[in-house]
Parts: sequence; structure tokens; C-alpha cells
Amino acid sequence: MPDLSAYSKEQRERIAKTARRNVWSECVLILTAGFALTMLTLFFAGSRILLPLSLLLEMRPLILWAILSTMFSVGVAWWHYRRSSPKVEQAQALNAEFLYEYQNELSRSRSGEEASSLKN
Repeated sequence: MPDLSAYSKEQRERIAKTARRNVWSECVLILTAGFALTMLTLFFAGSRILLPLSLLLEMRPLILWAILSTMFSVGVAWWHYRRSSPKVEQAQALNAEFLYEYQNELSRSRSGEEASSLKN
């Protein structure tokens, strides 16, 4: 268990922000936007990339266009998930420890207030 008092307020806020990230929604965004961007790029660069490749592979350009776009967007989304997922999991675990410690301090301060009010 790390020393939680060593973290500054800014570091705790950054960790909480990272812990709130949803990696799956980011991957879905990459899949849709990446697919569209790759489709547009291949459309405009089709005479240089797509047509020679389709002749080489003896495939229809439209099918190759869809396959390349899908493969590229899935690959980038998978890479993003593999890179971001461990960071988010670590931040969630550390944020849970911060919250647990905060709740313990809060309950200790409340029980101290109750004890002092009972003495009076």
C-alpha cells in the first residue's frame, strides 16, 4: 500500500480524472471515427494506394477499401485499449484507496466530535 499522504492535491485530482475514463467508449469512438477517416483517406489516395493494391491482390477496389479501413480502425482501437487499460485500472485502484482513507478519517473525526459532545 503506497503512502497516500505523499500525493499532492493536483496529483489526486489527475488520478481521479484518469479513474473516471471509460476505455471502451474511447475505443468505440476510435472505431467509428477511425473507420470514417481511413475511408476518406483511401478515397482521396485511391489512385496511388488502393487501385495498385487491388490489382496486385486481384480484388475489387470497393471490397479492399472496406477491408483496409476496418482492419486499420480495429488495430488502432485495440492498440489504444491495450495501452490505456492498465493505466486506468491502476488509477481506479489508487482512487479507491484515497476514498477509503478519506472515509476512515471522516468517520474518526465524527466519532471524536460525538465523544466530545457526550463529555459536555
